[in-house]
Amino acid sequence: MAALEHTVATPLGEITLACDVEDVRFPAPVGRPLRAGSAQTWSVSGVVDVTLVVAHMDSRLNDHWVPLDDFVGAVWMVVAHAPVGPTTITARLAGEGGRGGFAPDEDLCAIEYERNGVALAIGTHDDDVLARRVRDQPGVDALPRQWGQLLTPESGPPTDFGTGFDGATLVIRLPPMPPQGRADIHVAIAWGADRDDDAPWLAVDGHSPTSILTTALRDD
Repeated sequence: MAALEHTVATPLGEITLACDVEDVRFPAPVGRPLRAGSAQTWSVSGVVDVTLVVAHMDSRLNDHWVPLDDFVGAVWMVVAHAPVGPTTITARLAGEGGRGGFAPDEDLCAIEYERNGVALAIGTHDDDVLARRVRDQPGVDALPRQWGQLLTPESGPPTDFGTGFDGATLVIRLPPMPPQGRADIHVAIAWGADRDDDAPWLAVDGHSPTSILTTALRDD
């Protein structure tokens, strides 16, 4: 198969998480349990490994619990052994989304759904954060330094590198991956009763691949 897929069940239907590494066809994944999550790995020997880690997150913001029914974090870990890519990662809930966009000063690219008394948000890092992750060498959640040549001097990824929307689908585009390169890209999903607050939107803000992977590996 070309695109790797995993579904997350929600009250509004299944969310499809997908990862497509251009011109690479993967065998069936190998799954394994983590202490507080699960992982699937698709591997093409000598070319690329792709691992998806999924964990249920605490609905805590600034040490206060927010009114959520559930909060799921997912991380796609792409590790190249030879030149690969470009890679496209998507997250989609069937049907039209509501509010969607880049939240100023929040480092967030997200889309929100509101149906049948339920609010749901899907989010990830925006372009500015991806740019900082390329420049922060070495650093937590660093991205391949070779991608720095795609950045403008002052701001984020301008071309085939960055986050955006295709209709109601959240899309993360990654450039070709150099040998020994690694990219960890997260998608956060939160939902709860549709009230006047923005709890699901706020919950998906402020997370990173490291925070989700830490949760997946924590001791219960």
